[in-house]
Amino acid sequence: MSDTATRSGQTKNKRFGLPQWATGFGAQVIAGLIIGLILGFIASGMNLQWLSDLLSGVGNAYVQLLRVMVPPLIFAAVVTSVANLRKVANAAALAVSTLVWFAITAFLSVLVGIVVALVMRPGINSTVDPSSAADPSRVGSWTAFIQSIVPDNFIGLSASTSDDGVSLSFAALQLLVISLAIGIAAVKAGEAADPFLRFTESFLKVIQVILWWIIRLAPIGTAALIGKAVATYGWDALGSLGKFVLAIYVGLALVLIVVYPAVLKFNGINTIEFYKRVWPVFSLGFVTRSSMGVMPVTQRVTERSMGVPSEYASFAIPLGATTKMDGCAS
Repeated sequence: MSDTATRSGQTKNKRFGLPQWATGFGAQVIAGLIIGLILGFIASGMNLQWLSDLLSGVGNAYVQLLRVMVPPLIFAAVVTSVANLRKVANAAALAVSTLVWFAITAFLSVLVGIVVALVMRPGINSTVDPSSAADPSRVGSWTAFIQSIVPDNFIGLSASTSDDGVSLSFAALQLLVISLAIGIAAVKAGEAADPFLRFTESFLKVIQVILWWIIRLAPIGTAALIGKAVATYGWDALGSLGKFVLAIYVGLALVLIVVYPAVLKFNGINTIEFYKRVWPVFSLGFVTRSSMGVMPVTQRVTERSMGVPSEYASFAIPLGATTKMDGCAS
């Protein structure tokens, strides 16, 4: 976009008396949330089944759009990240160090989640049926877990039948194992695999563009999903989940202001300066709720603002976005 077009857009915002932050993507998502609440109350209060069906259909379609992009994104991102690591000096040590720090921060985030749950006890006084919250009758084993990540087929797909027909699903861990194996094999194959790796890298960029298009629909998807929830469960049921929501944000805040600063200090990195540089990633990730969707922004900030070599960033960022999410862990 040219400077003239940019100034024109800023002039229009000023003409309507709206600051830039009030017209940004985050504001659009919040507006979608409010509109969804209103539509949900209308559908529930006036018993408008057609509106409930519309909200449910739009919300399900948005979730399905996101889900359909996950398998190709995982495959392309992991294969590309493994392949790009070969361009980095001392690649093996960097890879091990990266995985170790991934494991440390994820473990600390899990501890935060456990502590928050034990202290806040968000399930108390909720409307969850006690029988459905009972301890499971049995638990899995490590051998069963190992067996579950061994791919059943080349693309990690599984099918199930029901009265509605045949439904397909994929196992993310199995797909990750397949992608890692293919990436390592491509590196071992040498020059013969260069066309395949160039295709995979190009394919990843295409997938990221499509995913960003879908994320731009987040305001509509948010409105439909929250509206569907209000229309289906009612305000009383949603209100009882307020403590869950509070516990989630407390856990996220602890990771943000305790875990990360401790890790940064241990590595001699200035915390405030770090947060200033990565703020675009944090803010966009918060409103989109998709670490994979903001991968292009993450990589640009990592390389340009943090000074990380593109070869290493191309390894760590796709791998982290697909396998390591501290927010989910906490």
